[in-house]
Amino acid sequence: MEMSGVTILLIIFGLIIVAFAAYSVMSHLKGSISILLPNTSYSYGDTINGSFTLLAKKSIEANRLYASLTARETTKLYDKDGKQETRSREVYNTEKLIESAKTYPQGFEQNYSFQLAIPDSSSKGVSNSAIGEVMSALGNIIDGRDKYIEWKVEVYLDAKGVDLKDSEKIYVGVAASN
Repeated sequence: MEMSGVTILLIIFGLIIVAFAAYSVMSHLKGSISILLPNTSYSYGDTINGSFTLLAKKSIEANRLYASLTARETTKLYDKDGKQETRSREVYNTEKLIESAKTYPQGFEQNYSFQLAIPDSSSKGVSNSAIGEVMSALGNIIDGRDKYIEWKVEVYLDAKGVDLKDSEKIYVGVAASN
């Protein structure tokens, strides 16, 4: 019996889903990280004062534990026929080391605090001012582009075997002037 290309693709897709599900289950059985942020909206120049809880359900040999703030710019381009192309690139990343290599024993649970600085808009020029954002949005409409930046706070335990992580999307915009 000969299998068609579609059948083979479905089998491969199914195996990928099973592998992802198994990794997620193994991660959950190993432990968890839960981030708590006081806000989800910030302005350029703000400091994020967050916390998280690390729970080790099994003993974990970790390489490092860190918090990060990442900004990803996504641009959607449209040609004259309306076809869309999406491009994405990391435009900002900062990390704060919480703990170096360490073994967390089974049953370990601890709360941690961290601070991550959002870059100041003045270092980026007028493009991050209120006028700059409006001008940029108008330019994108005229050029047939849709551009936005997604910010994410992530806490990551780089461990032997399965890693643990949690992330929260945040909004970063220009502060309202009084």
